[in-house]
Amino acid sequence: MMEVRVAGPTIAQMTYWLDALYCCQDAKRLEGLGDDWDFVSVQCTIEDEDGNKISSSSAYGVESDSEDAHFWELTRENLDQAISEAKDVLSAEYHARLDAFKSQIVSSGPISLSFDKTTIYEDVE
Repeated sequence: MMEVRVAGPTIAQMTYWLDALYCCQDAKRLEGLGDDWDFVSVQCTIEDEDGNKISSSSAYGVESDSEDAHFWELTRENLDQAISEAKDVLSAEYHARLDAFKSQIVSSGPISLSFDKTTIYEDVE
């Protein structure tokens, strides 16, 4: 009986090649930074009637061409954090208003977002 052995790349060689491939992909992606995409932040801030910040929560370094669902999830997470922190400093009478605001935002479902590198403020009552 004749034995045939086929030699292939080692695990170390395959890892090296994959690392090189990923580096090339990363470099190509970075070429588009500033033109095709940017790093943006998702910020949720709760202010009083006079514009004084009560609480806030942010996520930085988010790629601007991420899926809308990713932005929506980050918005919900940061909104949860900001509301939780606001409840720690506000009286109980405001807790229901914060919960109502949160449920209104969350029930609206994913939103379509566009970025033009300006800050947009929405007056929510």
